[in-house]
Amino acid sequence: MPVIYQHETDSSVSVCVWHITETEESLFQGLVLDKEDAAHIADLKLPKRRLEKLACRRALAHLLQQKKVAIRYNDDGQPYLESGHISFSHSDHYAAVAYSPTLRVGIDIETIGTRILALHKYFLTAEEEALHDLTDSMTLHKLWGAKEAMYKLSGGGPLDFHNSILIQDKEIGSGHIGGQHPLNAHLEHFTIENQLIVLAVEESESIG
Repeated sequence: MPVIYQHETDSSVSVCVWHITETEESLFQGLVLDKEDAAHIADLKLPKRRLEKLACRRALAHLLQQKKVAIRYNDDGQPYLESGHISFSHSDHYAAVAYSPTLRVGIDIETIGTRILALHKYFLTAEEEALHDLTDSMTLHKLWGAKEAMYKLSGGGPLDFHNSILIQDKEIGSGHIGGQHPLNAHLEHFTIENQLIVLAVEESESIG
C-alpha cells in the first residue's frame, strides 16, 4: 500500500500522503463510492486526473479505516463529508488528504522547484515580502502552500490571495483569512521526498 506518510496532531487532525503507483482499476477496487462520485471520476477525460481523485479517496479511506467514502461538493467545487472535515491536494504522482472530525482543515502539496522564485509578487503583499528571503525557493513554496491550504480551509469562493489570505509571522506558523467569515489558521509544513506539504487548521484550540 503506497501510504508514504501519515501524521496526527493533538487536535484530532490526520494527514495521509499517498504515492500514486496503481492503475485506475486497482484504486477503484479498494473503494466503495457513491454512484454520483464514481460517475464523476469516470467521466474525467484525463487519466492523470482520474488517478489523482481516486488516490485522494484511497488516502481518505485509509484514514477513516473503511472502504466507503461518500464525497459531496459545495457550490464552489470544494469536497466535503456529511460528518467531519476534509481537504484534498495532489501533485505529480502524489495525493495528500487532511481529515478532522471537528476542525476545518486545508492542505496543499507541491513539487519543490525553482519556478516559484519568479512568482512571489503575484501572491505576497509588500509586508509579507519584507518578512521573508525572496531568494529562497523553499520559503516561497511554504508561503504559497500556506495560502493554498488556507484558501481550502475557508471553503473556497472568491478570496484575494494578496489581501484576504495573510501570513502573520516569519516562521510561517500562522495566518489570517479575511472576508465575510474571518478566521485564524495554524500552519504546519513538512517535506516528503521532493514534495512540500502544508497543513492549515482553524485555530480554535491548541495544535500539537
